[in-house]
Amino acid sequence: MPQSEKPDCSLQAHCLQTNIALMLKDWPEGVASLGCDGVHISNASNPVDMLRKRLPADTQLGVSCGESGDAAMQAGEAGADYIAINANQTDLAAWWMEMTELPLVCENIETADEVEALTRLGVDFLFLRLDFNAPFATLCAQLSALGIQGR
Repeated sequence: MPQSEKPDCSLQAHCLQTNIALMLKDWPEGVASLGCDGVHISNASNPVDMLRKRLPADTQLGVSCGESGDAAMQAGEAGADYIAINANQTDLAAWWMEMTELPLVCENIETADEVEALTRLGVDFLFLRLDFNAPFATLCAQLSALGIQGR
């Protein structure tokens, strides 16, 4: 994210008030200056241990590992606070939830069936990609299509 594209302060305030983490994607340099909670790295081949050393101590660091259990284990060992895998990797998700303590995020969710299956497995978080430029009704429809009801 270029320096000129700072998050909307009202979004930052809302996240703080509602105890929602505000994470930057692939821009570790912006975390401290923008007061964000952490950074999500979309490529597990980035040197996680080097990033961890450069970030403020209380910064959350998440790493996308796609379909690779090996990449997930390596990211965890290198200091990631959570790992993310593709939603279609239910066998890997089930194994991860049983064998590790590190939180699991499932991303690239496309269907309500995936939401249901991942929820049944007890994954820690679901990463939903929403179009925030769309009208509110469209966002609600996107969530509803995934089987998620708003408050």
